[in-house]
Amino acid sequence: MTRPLVTYRDRLSSHIDSYLDAVLQAPGVRWAEFARLHEFARLDEPRRLLEVPAEGDMLERLYPGARIWRADFLKTGVAGYSDALTVTDWSLANLPQAFFDGVLAVVPFHHAAPTEKRTFLQDVWRTLKPNEILCLNEIETGSRVHRFLDGFVDAHTSTGHVGDYPDAGFAAELDASGFIGVATATLECPWVFDSPPEMVAYVRRLFALDDISDTELLDALQEALGWRAVDGRWELAWSLRYFRGVRPAANAPDARG
Repeated sequence: MTRPLVTYRDRLSSHIDSYLDAVLQAPGVRWAEFARLHEFARLDEPRRLLEVPAEGDMLERLYPGARIWRADFLKTGVAGYSDALTVTDWSLANLPQAFFDGVLAVVPFHHAAPTEKRTFLQDVWRTLKPNEILCLNEIETGSRVHRFLDGFVDAHTSTGHVGDYPDAGFAAELDASGFIGVATATLECPWVFDSPPEMVAYVRRLFALDDISDTELLDALQEALGWRAVDGRWELAWSLRYFRGVRPAANAPDARG
């Protein structure tokens, strides 16, 4: 990483409401990201789940029997969503200890410094009940998505976009934070749209891309990521690196106090 990291606050504080509203209004676009998370987590009928940061209402659809707690690092004003959101920091200091059956996180920390990532993992461990699961996904360093975000998006959004992305070796950070049975994999999770104009409008809004025409943006998406028509819909290529770990039982040899 040769340029300064764009922090979570710097990146999202000016458009978090627009970001969340876009996700809530079109839940099917990123369905595959959450479906792969559900599959990779292998959670057995959880009753209490924590999602941090907040990414819409997908988990209710995947875990209809669970109560979902949501936390984020910024306050949002999205109607019907913000009142149930806990504003926290990387230490998750205001969330309960040994309370959740699972913590699920979609692209939670590429705008976090390495020390903040470690703090986040350690405190996710603290919030989980023994024998329960953390599962997260992130943009993988060197991937097409990484290059798109820190290249094209960085050049066309007012806040800039420079992240700190993991690779498979990040599994060692989960080990160091006390998780056991750590697993990782890169999974394809394309974004799906009804039409190219919908694709352009969604990506523009999600990433706050205001200084480029629709045609230029559509061409850039094809060049950077690739999109194609599949059964009357349009798929934008997207992939993420998934991680899973288990907080061990309290009496396990490597369990932490």
